[in-house]
Amino acid sequence: VGEVLSVEPIAIMIRKDDPAFKKTVDDSLKASLRLRAARHGLSMEQEVRNILRNTLAAESGASSGLDFALRINQRVKGLGANDLRLPPRQSARTPPDFDQP
Repeated sequence: VGEVLSVEPIAIMIRKDDPAFKKTVDDSLKASLRLRAARHGLSMEQEVRNILRNTLAAESGASSGLDFALRINQRVKGLGANDLRLPPRQSARTPPDFDQP
């Protein structure tokens, strides 16, 4: 067929409860968690709490439209939006009469 240009494994088999594989995965997850916590300026423990809180809130549907509105309100609070002058209201125009030619 020719020279092999690349290898793409389509499956991997490991023994159930393989301690070496479990340790490798655990170490890799711990390193990723440590980096993520450092990026956010948190301890690993606090980062785990945040991940769990966000995941469980998303699964329970706790993120309602009201929560979204409250988050936006908190973000723009103090920008002086309450001081904006509202334009004067005008009467609505007369709706068209489609019965007349």
